[in-house]
Amino acid sequence: MQYSKELKIIEKCRNRLVVLLKIVGLFPIVNASLFYKILPFLVGFLLASIMAGCMNFVYINRNNLMVVLRACGIIFALLTIIIKIICFIKSREKLLKLDNTLTKLINENINKDKLSSVMLSPILFYANNITMPILISGYLISVTLYSQSALFMIRQLKNNAESRIYILPYPTAYPYHIEGGSLIWALHWTWETLGSFILITVGCTTDNLFGYYTINIVAQFRVLSYEVQYTITENYDNNKMSQYHKYIVAKHHEIVECCELLEYINGPIVLVMTISTALILCTLIFQVRLMETITLGQFAYLGVYIYYKLMQAFLYAWSGEEIKISSEAFQIAVYNSSWENNNNKSNSTFINMLLAQKCMSLKACGLTEISAEMFTKVLNKN
Repeated sequence: MQYSKELKIIEKCRNRLVVLLKIVGLFPIVNASLFYKILPFLVGFLLASIMAGCMNFVYINRNNLMVVLRACGIIFALLTIIIKIICFIKSREKLLKLDNTLTKLINENINKDKLSSVMLSPILFYANNITMPILISGYLISVTLYSQSALFMIRQLKNNAESRIYILPYPTAYPYHIEGGSLIWALHWTWETLGSFILITVGCTTDNLFGYYTINIVAQFRVLSYEVQYTITENYDNNKMSQYHKYIVAKHHEIVECCELLEYINGPIVLVMTISTALILCTLIFQVRLMETITLGQFAYLGVYIYYKLMQAFLYAWSGEEIKISSEAFQIAVYNSSWENNNNKSNSTFINMLLAQKCMSLKACGLTEISAEMFTKVLNKN
């Protein structure tokens, strides 16, 4: 196969995301085991318990603005991830249908030389240049958050401190006493460390998957635009023309359906993410302004976190904008399809029908359009 190397890169990108989602039980599996079905509920409970601990911590320290701001940023992040888990549990069948449809469309076009090169170009760009930076920056947040408490305790051991302070990875407070260094403390430390891994895994992978599916839809729009614009239909008889029209309409319907599935799955996620990102960035920037001195660990954490939240907001906005642009490009391709040289009346009806279609765009719960404007709104709020 001519594009076997490119296909392997794309499959590797998809499989990486699928494996990470399967670890937390969010990727749909046909005939899944009972444990796999309840796994996302366990994951959601773990994060919800940590969020409850953070909320209690905020209540106890409500008179300390700096402490409250740091904890609130984490609460917003945890809430966003819990919403993602709920959306993916609710949309298992739709997610599986979306994945199967896009995989089928790739397989249908991969053996067509001109179409495959048009299709693979944007997907390869995403797989090679965008997937890994999202994952790396996400796990760097986990490392910097975890390392602050770990390094603090290591420093105490190194200095042989007589009264050691044992802190947990998250700013949490529970309705019972936890003695530092005890078994209960160790269990909570393990619980929150696992929560940190799950938080980043769910966050990074769902963001990545949205971008991956979006760029696949964009690729299919590009293929359809190429077929419409460069297929010569002047000598087609009525039967062949009818088959061609049915083929284009069926393909367009599949792509639009993929857009609707993507919007249904991720609409609430994007809405909550937009609000939480603006709030998190506000709390982080305000924390920086209040700091008289800043340690290297704090600088690393704040820098990586702000970078990731901006990249996350940009990814969703860019993805929505790309679908909108590719949909508009399809209509331009229809208009440039040399229809004026074809005297077939059914073709005129076909062209008018396609041009009458509204350009595709994604919306978050029907409230706000997922586009470049959304990213600028997030920035303007800060």
